Amino acid sequence: MIRNIVLDIGNVLAAFCWREVFEELGFSKETQAELAEATVKSNLWLELDRSARPDAEIMADCIAAAPHLRSEITLFFGHLAETVREFPYAASWIKDLKARGYRVYLLSNYGKTVYGLTHKGLSFLPLVDGQVFSYQVKSVKPEALIYQTLLDTYGLAPEECLFFDDAPRNVEGAKRVGINAHLFTTQEDAEAALRRESEA
Repeated sequence: MIRNIVLDIGNVLAAFCWREVFEELGFSKETQAELAEATVKSNLWLELDRSARPDAEIMADCIAAAPHLRSEITLFFGHLAETVREFPYAASWIKDLKARGYRVYLLSNYGKTVYGLTHKGLSFLPLVDGQVFSYQVKSVKPEALIYQTLLDTYGLAPEECLFFDDAPRNVEGAKRVGINAHLFTTQEDAEAALRRESEA
């Protein structure tokens, strides 16, 4: 029986809108493509989420990977506060899940600096029963440690959890530790998956 709903934040409860920030900063399409490869699409971005090293070191590594984009990378790092924007349905969905008797938890790759800059704009944070963020445990999805930390911290049975994430690798990571998991596309699709799991 599913008793616990576990939600990612980025692109599930809030938009990770780096594309919009690139546009707002006036970067050309060509620059945007190169900049994405050097930052948000790079494994270095996972290290920013892990927060085991200073952000300045990670930014320097991004610049080393694309030295001709030094000024653009530096500018983007100065606008990280604008990259997370809550979806309109997020808080009401969590309230509805809890009203139906589910406990709701957050499990997100979230860097310490970005969390500090953006968490006050996320109205759903006080509504959940618990959360584990990557910067807290220095582990990122799909590594087993971050999932196991959530289970251990809150005494959750993996078979009683249903996890939603927009990244296939993170869904697979959850399944490897025994958590039921579904690839998030829309709230409506997630609700359909929850109904199927509840009826199984």
